[in-house]
Amino acid sequence: MTQRGVVDFGRERPKFRLVEPITLNDEFDTWHFDHFHSLFDLYLTRPNNESFPIRWELIEQSKITYQIISFYSTNDRDQKPIQKPSTKSLEKFIEDICQIEDNGMASNWIELLRKEDITTYAHLTNLNQKEWDNIKKLSMNALKTIKTYVDREKQTAEDQTKTNKRKNESESEFLAKIHMIKLYFSHALKNEEGIVRLSKLDARCVTKAFEEMRRDYEDDGLFDEMIQFFLPLTVTDHELVLDANEIHLNIEDKRRTQNQYEREIQTLIRENERIVEDIERRKTILAQIKQERQRLFEELESNLKEIKTTRLTSYAKEKNELEKKWSRNDTIQSDRSKEIKKKIEQMEINHKANETLIKDKRNLLNTIIDDLNNQQTHIDNKLVKPHRGFIMYGPPGTGKSHIMSQLAKKIGIAMLGPPLAAGELERPLVGQSEAVILDLCSRGNRLPYLMCCVSIDEIDSLAPRRDEDSSEGKVAKISVLLSVLEGIKDVPNLMFFSATNRLHMMDEAFLRRMSGKFFVGRPSSEARKRILNAIPRNMLDPSLREKLASATTNFSGAALSALNRSIAVHFIAQRRVNKNYKIEYEEALLQADRTARQYQIFLGLDTLPRLLKRNYDGAKRSGTSQNSNDIFHLKDNCHFTGKIIISISNRSARIEYIDPKRNNKKVYEDNLNHNEENVQQLLERITNYGNDRNVQLLQLIDLNLLSSKQQCHISR
Repeated sequence: MTQRGVVDFGRERPKFRLVEPITLNDEFDTWHFDHFHSLFDLYLTRPNNESFPIRWELIEQSKITYQIISFYSTNDRDQKPIQKPSTKSLEKFIEDICQIEDNGMASNWIELLRKEDITTYAHLTNLNQKEWDNIKKLSMNALKTIKTYVDREKQTAEDQTKTNKRKNESESEFLAKIHMIKLYFSHALKNEEGIVRLSKLDARCVTKAFEEMRRDYEDDGLFDEMIQFFLPLTVTDHELVLDANEIHLNIEDKRRTQNQYEREIQTLIRENERIVEDIERRKTILAQIKQERQRLFEELESNLKEIKTTRLTSYAKEKNELEKKWSRNDTIQSDRSKEIKKKIEQMEINHKANETLIKDKRNLLNTIIDDLNNQQTHIDNKLVKPHRGFIMYGPPGTGKSHIMSQLAKKIGIAMLGPPLAAGELERPLVGQSEAVILDLCSRGNRLPYLMCCVSIDEIDSLAPRRDEDSSEGKVAKISVLLSVLEGIKDVPNLMFFSATNRLHMMDEAFLRRMSGKFFVGRPSSEARKRILNAIPRNMLDPSLREKLASATTNFSGAALSALNRSIAVHFIAQRRVNKNYKIEYEEALLQADRTARQYQIFLGLDTLPRLLKRNYDGAKRSGTSQNSNDIFHLKDNCHFTGKIIISISNRSARIEYIDPKRNNKKVYEDNLNHNEENVQQLLERITNYGNDRNVQLLQLIDLNLLSSKQQCHISR
C-alpha cells in the first residue's frame, strides 16, 4: 500500500478493495477473473467505520489489524459482500454493480438508461453490439462496466445450463481454488523475505481430481497416463534441492571410485608395459631362431659341396644323412618359431584389450572428476520442464470433451475462456480469427503466477495439415497458435487442452508441441459392464448384463450411456402397464440395436445386437437356445490375443491366447455347435472370446470366398 502513493477516490468511500479482479474486453469477449475465486475478499476500512477522504495515503507507521467477517454471520447489507449482481430487475442489477464497484453511481446510471428507453434487465441483455454503441448518454467507462457484468451473467447462465452444475463443488475443486489463492499471495509477496515459491499444481489435488473423475468415467488406464503428464507441474523448489547429506555421501563414494579407477588404470598400464617387454623379448628370440635356421641351411650347403668334391663315391648316402639331420633341426626351430608367434599374437590381443579397458576407465574417471569439480546442489529446472499441451484423440463419443471440460477446474489450471469448439474462433473478416486467438491466449500474461489453459475441441479444423494448397487464412491461424507456444509471442504459462477425431489430418508442427497424446478409445468389456451397472438390478438381471456387455462391443461411452437411459425409460413405461414386467434378452438386444443405429455403430450393413438377435431367434425356433456366456469362454486367466481361425468345414475354432504362467502364446481348439454354419451365427462366439479386450473393430474374413477368388484369378 505504501508503494501506491496517494490514492484518489474522487469521492468519499467507506472501504477500499485491496485486490481488484481482472476485467478485460478483448477481441474474443469479456473476461472476468477473480483472484480469490469468490471464496473471500480483502477490504481496507478505517476505525469506527469512518469514510476514506477523497485523497489519502497510507504511511509506513500505520497500524493495521484484521477482522474476519463471514458472509453468513451478518445481516448488514453494507457489510455483506455481493458475490454477483441480482438479475431480478434492472434497478437491482445496476445497484448491485455499483455496490461491487463501490462507485456510488447507481441512481445516475439507472436514470440515464431509462432515458435511452432501457427499462428492464431483459432489455439490457438483448442488446447487440451495434445497439450498445448507439447508447450516447452514458460515459464510455459506465457502458464498459455494465456490459462486462451483462456478459458475465450470460456466460454464467450458459455454463450452468451446459454442465448442470451441482450446488456443492467437489473436494478437488475446492483444493484447487485454495492452492491458486496461495499462488497469488506467493507471487504478490515474492520480494518479501521468507516467502516460498509453490508448485504450479498441488500434487494432492491432482491425485484427488483424477480419483473423482474415475467415479463418472471408465478410463481404462487413461488417467494414469494423464497424471504422469501433469507431474512436472507439481514439483516444488524444495524438491529440486538435493539433500546435503546425500551429496556428501555421493562425493565420498565418487572419491573412492576415483581412487579405485586410478589404481586399476595404473595396474593395467604396468601390465601392458610388461606385455610389451615380453613381446619384444620374444621377437628377439624369433630373430635369433631365423638366424640359426639360416646358419644351418648355409652349413648344409657347405657340407654338400665339400662331400661332392672330396667323397664323390659316398655323396648320395652322405647327402641324404645331412639333409635328414638339417630337416630335423629346421623342423624343431620352425615349431619353436610358430609357438612363439602364437604367444605374441595372444599377448597383442591382451594388450589391445587392456588398452580398451584403460580408455573406458579413463573416460569414467574423467566423468567422475568432472562431477566432483562441478558438484550440483540443485536439479536443473529443464529436467522438470512443464508440458505445453496435450491432445486427446479417438473415435467420437468416447468422452474427450467431457474430460476436458472437467479437468482444468479440478486440478487448478486457470481457464482463459470457456471450453470451445474450434469453430467458435472463426471470424468472417481477414485477420479477425488470428486476433481473437492471440487475444485469448495473451490473457495468460495477466496471470503469471498460475498455469493457464485454452480448451479447444475439434482442434483439427483450427490446425489442419499444411501443404501447397493451404489457404492463407489456415496458415495464418496455425502460425498464431505456434507463436504463443514457444514462438515469438510465447506465453510461458499457457497450455493447450485439445481433442480431435482426426489426428492424422493435423499440422505436424502443432502436434510436436503437444507433448501429451492420449488415445481415448471405446470402453473395454469390463468398462462396459461397469457402465451398464448404472442400470438398477431390478431392471436388468446381472446375467443379462453380461450378455449385453458382449452385444455392445464397439459401443462408445456415450452410446452406452444412451442405452442405459433407453432401457430405464422403456422399463418405467412398461411397468405402468405391467407391474411384473422384466426386461428379457430379446428386448435388451432391441434397445441396443436402436442405440447402435442412432450412433451409427454398424458391422457391415447391420448392427451387432441385431445380428445376435437373429441368431437367438433362430436357435429358439430350432429348440437349441443356450447360454452363450457359459459355453464360449477361454480357460481362467488366459488372455485372448484377438486372433481366431474358424473352419466351418472342419467344425472347429482355433483361438490364440497368452498363457499367463509362461507368458507365451498358445492355441486353444474348440468344437463348433451344430447351429454355427455361417459368419453371422459365429458372431456371438467371437464377441464372447474377446470379452477381456478393448475391441475396436471385428474383421471377419471368409477364407473360402478368398480362396475361390484366388483360384478365379489364377485360371484367368
